[in-house]
Formats: sequence, C-alpha cells, structure tokens
Amino acid sequence: MKSIIIAIAIMFLFGSFGFTSTMKIKPTTIAGFVNKGDKSDDNINVLLTKSLINLLSLIPDVIITPFSDVETAVKMNKLWFSKAIDVEKALAMGILFETKQVVVGDYKIIKNKVTINLYVYDVVTGELTLQRSFKDSPAGKDIFNTLDDVVKQVSYILVGQAITLGKINVNVDVPDTLYKVYINGRFVKEIKKGDPYIGDIIADEPIEVSIRVGGGKDEQEVFKKTVTVIEGETANIQYIPSDAKTEDKISKTVDSFEIFPGQKILINLKNGGSIVGIFIKQDESNVFVKTSDIESKIPKNKITIVAMINDSSEKIKKSDNFDYNAKAQLEDLIKSSPFLDDNNFLNIKNVAATIPDDAKYSIYKKYQKSGWGGFVINFLTIGLFGSWAIGDYTDAIIQNSLFIGSVILLASANGDAGMAGVGGFILSANIIYSLISPFTYSAGYNDKLMKALGLIYTYNNSPVYYVKKDLLYHEPDDTLIHIDLLAFSF
Repeated sequence: MKSIIIAIAIMFLFGSFGFTSTMKIKPTTIAGFVNKGDKSDDNINVLLTKSLINLLSLIPDVIITPFSDVETAVKMNKLWFSKAIDVEKALAMGILFETKQVVVGDYKIIKNKVTINLYVYDVVTGELTLQRSFKDSPAGKDIFNTLDDVVKQVSYILVGQAITLGKINVNVDVPDTLYKVYINGRFVKEIKKGDPYIGDIIADEPIEVSIRVGGGKDEQEVFKKTVTVIEGETANIQYIPSDAKTEDKISKTVDSFEIFPGQKILINLKNGGSIVGIFIKQDESNVFVKTSDIESKIPKNKITIVAMINDSSEKIKKSDNFDYNAKAQLEDLIKSSPFLDDNNFLNIKNVAATIPDDAKYSIYKKYQKSGWGGFVINFLTIGLFGSWAIGDYTDAIIQNSLFIGSVILLASANGDAGMAGVGGFILSANIIYSLISPFTYSAGYNDKLMKALGLIYTYNNSPVYYVKKDLLYHEPDDTLIHIDLLAFSF
C-alpha cells in the first residue's frame, strides 16, 4: 500500500512538470528505409529519408545526423540494398554518429498502394522502442502527398507535438560576393545578389539566422538576427552593408543589429519621456541626436532603451468611430472564456477584427493576467489557492493533488524515514512549483489573448508586439510607431 501511494505521488509530481516541456527530440540517426518491392521504387527511400532529416533538422538545438553522412555510411554497410532491415547495421550507424536512437524502416508498393513500416531503436540497449505502420497509402501520382503526410506523422511521433512551418527568404544586396547562410548554427547555402536562400523554418519558434563571409579561420559573421515566423508566412531578411564610419555606430544591440548615423531612432528616458530624432554619433557617456535641426546630447545613464524606426514607418492613430456593441461583445467573450479555448479564440479574433488597435489595447490591459496575485496567495496558503484565484484550474488540481498526496505520505510514515522523506520532498517541490506556475500560466494566457485580439502582427515580415513593448505606444499623440528592432539598454 505504501509503495502504491509513493508511486502515485511521484507520478503526480513529474506529471506536473511535464507542462513546461518544449519541442525536443533525442539525438537521432535516420538510417533510411529498405525497399521490399520493385527496384524501380528505390528513389522513394531517398525522398523519405532526406525529407524526414530536413524537417527534423529545422528544430533549434536538435542533433540529427545529416543526410550526406547517412548516405556515406550506407554505401559502406549496404543497408539500403537488401530486401530486409538489418537492425545491427542500423544500430552501428547510431554508434558511429554518437546518437541516442536510430530510425529505420521498410516499404513496399503494390498496385499503386504503398505500405511503410517504421521502427525506432535505442542505440545503447538495442531495444525496439517504437513501431508504426502506414498501410495502403496512395502511391503513383499521389506518392509525394503520401510521403509528405508520412513525414509529418513520423515527426509528430518523434517530437511529441505537431511541427508547423513558415518560410524564410535570406538575400544580400552585394554584387560579386558570396555569403554563407546559417540557420540555428547549421550551414544551409551560399548566396549572392539575385540568388537568395529560400527555405522552410519551424513556425512560432525563435530561429537564429547568421550571414557569414570567407572560409575556414577567416570566416566572419557580418549579420545575425533572431526571427519568429507565423505558420504559413515568410520572413524576409536582407543584408545591406553600410558605408558609415564604424566608430560612430551604435553596435551594442540585440540580434547584433547596428544603428548607424543618419538613422531615425526612438529613445525612451528613465523619467518617462521619449525622444524621436536622427542618430548622429555616440561616445562613452552620451548619445547625440538631431531633433528639429537642434543637436541634443543625451547622457546614457538617463536612457532606458533605444529603438530604430524604419524610414517608411506608419503611425496608427486612435479612432473614436467604432462599434461599441462589438467592444462589449468582445469583453463578454473574454470573461466567459478563462481558458481561451479554440472556439472562443476564433470568436474573439473575429470580433476583434472590427475594433481599432487602441480599443483592443485598452481591453487587453483590462483583462491581462498577472502572476503576482497567484504567487502571493500560493505563498500564504502553501500552494493551495493561488492558481484557483487566477483561473489556472489545471495547475490548481495538480497542486492540490500533490499537497494531499504529500500529506498522506507524511501522515502514514509512522517512523518510516524514507516515506517521510518522499512526502517532504513532494510537498517542498509542489510549493516551489506553485510559486512559479502563476507566472508561466499568466504569460501563456496573455500571449494567447494578444494573438486573439490581433495585437501581435507582422510588419516588414517580422513580428511586432503591440502590447508587450510599451515604448511602441508613444506619447503624447497616442500613436503607434512601427520599429524594425528593439535595440539596447544602458
């Protein structure tokens, strides 16, 4: 009985922390797929293996054996050239490339129907950890659609969540010079003016794009930027070197972006004011800005943040002419949907499309959630009521269950130091988790609310957060200034 209680309590504990997991996959070798049918169908293995590797390689920080290395290995061990899967050869490839799991499979086409079998083996133990079959899928002229569908399903199985894609277009405006493009540290293509890199990237995940020139020890990074693209959309990145004097540029910027003399910038001051002007230069203590033909020297210790304003930026002015009934309907929808489920998310999105940004901004400020209330209540009540108070019912149930489980363990210990230790550990971990969860819940809720209200949108193919960055809402004329990139804090 005691062991059952301990197992249940531990299951609750580790199950609760699973909600914070991100897109991950073990280091993996895709060993390929053996053709059990006609030799003329051998090309399907290459298409399927390469597509699967290419898609999984888009995930940030993932370790996937490159297709070129797999191709070299199978030329040596002949894995692809038999009529049956040789598991030992596949596992040997995993050991060779120092990965944790190997994906291998087979397929056969009969009368325009293809059956694909997938097997995943643990490289260390050699055990079969996963097996799936995709039977009687359309082949012939529909084979490419079938392979796309299988790749998506296999990726979902390996990653544990659906992978959505956007596109990225990286180009340079420099004639007669070759540049190298790296995505998340992986080389993808050499580009030049008129020959850009266009490819898929994971949607809704921060992706680091680096442009480099030269080779070997002489290779230098000339541009780096982190972008997040919405599913189905394209992020356009263009590198244009500047001839401005490098000693005058503001170079300490996020994403290694640089602000050069002559560019328009927005400076937020610690006293709450802001200045829009043309950047002239900087020294160790001051930033020099030209406003209305007057040169101003601004001490860096009075500046909170600087942003570059795109020359073609537009200002979205407040509007008093809109349907107030729609505003009331929008508020009712938000109040009735503490979880922002899919149906209400779409309803909110549709109604919000009829309301101007400044009105949506005020609604967001009214209904955004703060994690501090839940934190304080959980701190005072040992993690019992804070999550209930802010509407996070899932975490509330988990935390209350963990609390009850730990109390049962402690009460049943009867001098059993091991059981008492487990109970105390679960209780302590639950309290810590209850102090963190209000902030993670409120951040996720607020982000989803912004998306539902249409307050996260794309400008110059980069996400612009209308609400999260207060400096965007510029006083005193209450206009929204579009910016390309937030710069730096002193």
